[in-house]
Amino acid sequence: MTESSSEKQNHPTHHPPSPSSTHKLSSSVSYRESVKRVIMILSVLTLATLALSSLALPAPVVPAPSGVRKVSTIPAFNVTGFTASAVVLSHRVYYRFNVTFCPELPHIECFALGTTLSESLSSTPLTKCGRSPIDSSADPEGNTKDPSAPPDPDVAFQWTRHDQTAASGGDGGESSVASLLIVRTLDDGVIDQAQYLVPSNHTENVGEGRFRHEVYGGPEDFSIPAFRYEVA
Repeated sequence: MTESSSEKQNHPTHHPPSPSSTHKLSSSVSYRESVKRVIMILSVLTLATLALSSLALPAPVVPAPSGVRKVSTIPAFNVTGFTASAVVLSHRVYYRFNVTFCPELPHIECFALGTTLSESLSSTPLTKCGRSPIDSSADPEGNTKDPSAPPDPDVAFQWTRHDQTAASGGDGGESSVASLLIVRTLDDGVIDQAQYLVPSNHTENVGEGRFRHEVYGGPEDFSIPAFRYEVA
């Protein structure tokens, strides 16, 4: 009798879990699953937000004083015949190209002549472009245009030389030596802009000694993504 009692003490009886403990275990599992779902949802939302932010449209390079209230994409600006060079022994630099906004319209000729003391492709101020040479020769006085037609949009461009930080890609972006900005002003409230970042390997120094000067050596024809800014 004593030995039997001792065996019972050494081998305790296992009782089935009570309904209350089963309910607590189930609630704990459900809570953990809910937390996992919330974490997954937050992760997806975070990734979606990052993706949208990477697609955000850029701010205008030359903003209107009163600010911008709407931005939208428009067809790319097509540049043809782009050339740029410092002129040997003259401390002068020039930029020349044609720009077309759609195939149905004639191109517009852009040209700027600036000053450089280092025989390099230095920055130029915003310079207004002219009309197409074809239009100018056909109508030198501009008298045959329909008076009721809307005025031609103002088109200007600007070449900006980057500092050493931008040229070396110090901001983590692609290395660029300069930027070409083209601005089309349709009216006081609508501005179209396209900016081309010139890679550092698209310019080069040619010549030797005092004849050494910088020239543009990249593609002559290219398209630039463009954006429309409606200003307040």
